[in-house]
Amino acid sequence: MSGNIKTKTIRNAIIRYSMIIAVLVLITTSMTHIVIEIKDYYGEVNFLKEEFFLTKKEDLMVNVEEGISIINSIKKQYDILGRDMKQAKQDTISILEGLESKKEEYLFIGTYEGISLLGPAKNRSVMDCADVNGKKFVEEIIHTAKAGGGYVDYVIPQFDNKKSGNKLSYVKGIDDWNWYVGSGIYVDEIESTIDQKRSEVLKKVLYNVVIMLSAAGLLLIMSRIISNNVSISILKSVEEFTDFFNKAKYKDNKINLDKIEFEEFKKIGEMANEMLDTHSSQSEKIWKLAYYDELTNLPNRLLFSKMIEEKIMWAQGEGNKGTIFYIDVDNFHNINNLYGQVKGDELLKKIADRLNKIQHNNLIGRISGDEFVVMIDGIFQKEMIQNIADLLIKVFETPFRIDENIVYITASIGIAFYPEHGNSVDEILGNANTATQKSKELGKNQFFIYDGTLSQKIKRKMLIQSCLKKALVNNEFELYYQPQIEFKTGHIVGFEALLRWPKFEYGSISPLEFIPIAEESGQIISIGNWVLRNACIFARDINKGDDQPLTVAVNISAIQLLQYDFVENVMSIIRDTGVDPQNIAMELTETAILSTVNDSSKKLKKIIDLGIKVYLDDFGIGYSSLSYLRNLPFHGIKIDRSFISGDVSDKKKGEFDSTIIKTIISMASALNLATIAEGIETEFQKRKLNDYGCRYAQGFLFGKPLPKLEVVKLLKHTNEGMNI
Repeated sequence: MSGNIKTKTIRNAIIRYSMIIAVLVLITTSMTHIVIEIKDYYGEVNFLKEEFFLTKKEDLMVNVEEGISIINSIKKQYDILGRDMKQAKQDTISILEGLESKKEEYLFIGTYEGISLLGPAKNRSVMDCADVNGKKFVEEIIHTAKAGGGYVDYVIPQFDNKKSGNKLSYVKGIDDWNWYVGSGIYVDEIESTIDQKRSEVLKKVLYNVVIMLSAAGLLLIMSRIISNNVSISILKSVEEFTDFFNKAKYKDNKINLDKIEFEEFKKIGEMANEMLDTHSSQSEKIWKLAYYDELTNLPNRLLFSKMIEEKIMWAQGEGNKGTIFYIDVDNFHNINNLYGQVKGDELLKKIADRLNKIQHNNLIGRISGDEFVVMIDGIFQKEMIQNIADLLIKVFETPFRIDENIVYITASIGIAFYPEHGNSVDEILGNANTATQKSKELGKNQFFIYDGTLSQKIKRKMLIQSCLKKALVNNEFELYYQPQIEFKTGHIVGFEALLRWPKFEYGSISPLEFIPIAEESGQIISIGNWVLRNACIFARDINKGDDQPLTVAVNISAIQLLQYDFVENVMSIIRDTGVDPQNIAMELTETAILSTVNDSSKKLKKIIDLGIKVYLDDFGIGYSSLSYLRNLPFHGIKIDRSFISGDVSDKKKGEFDSTIIKTIISMASALNLATIAEGIETEFQKRKLNDYGCRYAQGFLFGKPLPKLEVVKLLKHTNEGMNI
């Protein structure tokens, strides 16, 4: 009897422990599958994102190469046939437009001067277009295209009813046509596709997890029935895994391996933790790309705006205050023009490093190209704010070394307080920027605290700057032409092209007001190219079939001359318009030339080699250095109107001004330079200047600036024998 009992007990024990082992194997298998499913989910989603982006980037490159291949084929055919390349360009755009309608890829084409030829803003100037972050993405596109091609990311604004949003584009240049060709995609479309796929994968994973957890639960009940002691250990491990899965959405949650008693479960836990580490690392990379400036590693505009928003909300609730310091590097575009964008980027990194060394419980961000913002919470005492502003100004006092170059720069700073000067991010940053503009107006290299009663002049300046951005696109500018006559014959020998803005929506505006603003903002580059192009077209048209050539003079800004591709742009415009370069003249001020004498001299010599005449404008009111007048290849000088208008006829001042005028004319004659006197309004002035030997004249006495059609009428009368 006792033998049978022992045998039965042994048999039951074997059955019980066999079932326990089977349960452990089943639970281990289930948990392994669950972890693998979760790991596969994260892996597949990340793979999808990377693979999809890579595929799309390859598609963009292929699309651009196909477009360039078509363009090169058309160029070759037209070259063989000896046909006009201007017509080739027009036909190319028509062909590519037809192809675009049949393809999903987004193709765009533009000129190095910033004119869109194919895309949402076709036939408009887009050089000064900036995205919501203030980034002039067209300039970056052109720079990338000229450098051999590459990818550019930006936020495209809305043109007409076209879509706006985050874009990634691949661009490449066609240098002999001065074109860039690009293909772009909207990033949100990629994200939408990934989200859809992620949703599908997640449904599958959750379904499998539910099934496996249900099976594990049943097995757990069985294990508890079979052996309470063993199941308690299993239960602890399963509870730890269950807690892990419930919190899987939080990247910092990991399995506590110390709570796991079975080695098999520990191995599964190690796999899960390793998977989380990988996912966490990838998430951090994505976060950094989204919220930090890639160049300086500072918070970008998006993250900094979130920080300001949080501080404003907290300040409103707690009654706290804070200060925003808006830093704008003075004339930074000159750095890029002189040394190139790579050196400019290096300078921005060094500025960021210096700003980071200022310790005042502050947050620092880069919100656009050359603009930084410092936010300090809890400081609003005037003396303390001034001390910090002085520290920020001193950041720029020590020159920066960029490779072998020593660079001297300054910064203008605008200061605004929250919530006193704004209850939103846009308002507080806008007011701080307004204060920055005021500090620039006061002479730069200083700070200014925002005042709600800022002068109307500052507000008007900002209004003009804003309107300038769309003036070219909306065709609001017009060129007027003032005649220049030869004293000896009284005949018209040329015209000076003068820019006017008749369609300014806020009334009449003088070029003396809007041109300096365009120069300060850098918009003069695209405006100047527009002026030169239209003046060349005018010069070409008025010289058709005319025995006596007429010269059209164009004013060139110092900012234009500083552009590294200035000569190439001029050559491109001359080639595109078909004008004879000998019918074009350029007028430059002493300030423009002295900004970079050596570089200016090389560029001017190249311009003259093309056949273009170069004149020194406003002579006598600047440095009037005879050395560069002798060394630089000028054709002539223009005597400034301040020595002529209203002064020559004044008995007290007449002798003094007459002496200066005679000296200038005599010196120019000795250097074999022609002289043009501007601002002549009276017969007395005309007679005196003619007696002194001045060669050419310009002023209201001979004719006011006229629009193109009026000039055509004027020339018709003069050709019939009427001198001015």
